Amino acid sequence: MKKNIKTLYTATAVATLLMAAKTQTAQAATSDAETKTNSETTTATGATTTTPAQVTKESAQADVNKAQEVVNDQQAEANGAQKAVDTANQKVKDAQAKVDSTKATLDEATEAKQEATQENIDKTKSDISQAESDVTSKQNEASQAESNVNTKQSAVTQAQSDVNTSKAKVDQATADVNAKQASVDNAQKVLDGTDAEQIRKNADDAQKAVDSDKANVQVKTTDATNKATAVSEAQKAVDTAQTAAQTAKTNADTTSQKLAEAQSAVNDAQTKVNSINDQINSVNRIEMPKGYVNAKDNIAELGKQGLAMNKYKEDEKAKQEKIAAVADSRGVVGLLRLTDEQQKEITLWTAGILNDIRKQLGLSNRIVVTNKSLEFAKYIADNSTIAGIEHDDKALQDVNKAVLQARIQAESIGLGVGGSDITMNDLQEAVYDLMLQMLFDDAYSNWGHAMQISGMEFHGVKDEYFGLGVRQKDNIIGFETFYPEDPAKADEGGRLTIPSVDTTELQAELTTAQSDLNTKSNALTSAKSANDEAQSALTTANNNLATAQTNLTNAQKAKTQADSDLETAKTQLTTDEAKLASAQEAVQALSADLATKQANLQSAKDALEESKKNLASAESI
Repeated sequence: MKKNIKTLYTATAVATLLMAAKTQTAQAATSDAETKTNSETTTATGATTTTPAQVTKESAQADVNKAQEVVNDQQAEANGAQKAVDTANQKVKDAQAKVDSTKATLDEATEAKQEATQENIDKTKSDISQAESDVTSKQNEASQAESNVNTKQSAVTQAQSDVNTSKAKVDQATADVNAKQASVDNAQKVLDGTDAEQIRKNADDAQKAVDSDKANVQVKTTDATNKATAVSEAQKAVDTAQTAAQTAKTNADTTSQKLAEAQSAVNDAQTKVNSINDQINSVNRIEMPKGYVNAKDNIAELGKQGLAMNKYKEDEKAKQEKIAAVADSRGVVGLLRLTDEQQKEITLWTAGILNDIRKQLGLSNRIVVTNKSLEFAKYIADNSTIAGIEHDDKALQDVNKAVLQARIQAESIGLGVGGSDITMNDLQEAVYDLMLQMLFDDAYSNWGHAMQISGMEFHGVKDEYFGLGVRQKDNIIGFETFYPEDPAKADEGGRLTIPSVDTTELQAELTTAQSDLNTKSNALTSAKSANDEAQSALTTANNNLATAQTNLTNAQKAKTQADSDLETAKTQLTTDEAKLASAQEAVQALSADLATKQANLQSAKDALEESKKNLASAESI
């Protein structure tokens, strides 16, 4: 039994101007295909006109009092050591200031949260890493400076002790000379028989001086003991502060590391969110107004809604793909030459949008793309000889013989895009805008294009074989749909996978990724808070250490002064005791005979000379 065969040329056409603002008119091309089988003839016709479409394309001691010349040299050394201490103390302050400044940089870096371009993310990572390195470096400098302070302070203390020892020896020798001189003077007066009353008075005064000196030595001894205790306590405080500072540094290092890890996790999560968003934002689909499939009188209003609802999304990846072009008859380069792969790419891209339209409208038919459907569309595009927006009936008929026989066949055409610097993104945009016009601004052709593009024309046919071609002659874009006489032949090589434009799964992935980003952002906030607290504690601990070190330095200075005062008091006691002994000898010598008095004078002179030698020896050390 023979089949009824119906060949249909829905010779529809639509134009869009992407390269110039001008209006072209497309004429309807109707081809009647009459096939008589079993005495039955079916003729189908389609009407076309065109309308222009415009598309616009769119940043951080006091000096010790001078004594004898020998003492001066050691005092200068002590002063030099103290200056080194002061310098080291200043380095501690400077280093701590750098730590504080660097921490501020770290705080600023970690707040660079999620403007979320990859450039900002990478810069934030670099800033945080550098800031953390600077913090560690400056803290090490501070610790080294503190160690230098301790070393230099020890040098000052030792130098001052040496000064005190030398000064005490000189003071003792001087006191002895003075006492011996007083003995000589008293012996001379005894021998001369003068100032007897004064000699007795001198002895009384000397006794009083000694008694006062002893009391003063006791006071100075107590003070020196207290000052030594203060130094010991200050040293303990320094040791405790150093331990606390080290603990704080360890804790700060830990929280800083955790902050860096939390920041890295946020960066990764943000990158994922951005990636999914980029995928969603590069998916182009056409949203159909509700009621479109059954629209009658209000189809024009729904068309306005459809135009307002849809806009092409730039495809950054497609912008990198160039399409070759050759010169037209005027010598102007602008005629596109798609490779077979590019024709397949644009066809599959378009098919994904068309299938989504059919799904929205509740239609059962779906677009199918095969190697044969691509060849079908390419043949028509390559063999069309008619210029402008006109259907080439000959090419439409010849393709049935050259490629495969179509049972049902339809074509919608429109002006595409041309030029010397065209990308796949440009072509996609041109195709997208053509589909918008055909679906939503097709009243002039009695919505004939809309019927084909939406799938309503093939309603009831399960598979619509589809191919898209670009004419060699004038860049006219042709949407070719058909149902083959022999589906098996049309399916040779298998059906190609058409990408889905449904972003439901991507939206679900985005929701999950955004939730993960929120969780990691909260963890980052907590990590930053913990790090801020730890860094503040470190600053406080370092300040406490600096204060303890200053207190120790002051305590050591006070102890040095107390020791010096005690030595002075002891020297004064020694001096006054010598004077008392001399005065008492003078009193006793008043009753001695002449020979004894003369012997006493000579003995006193000899003792004086010996004490002078001792003084000279002390001063030469």
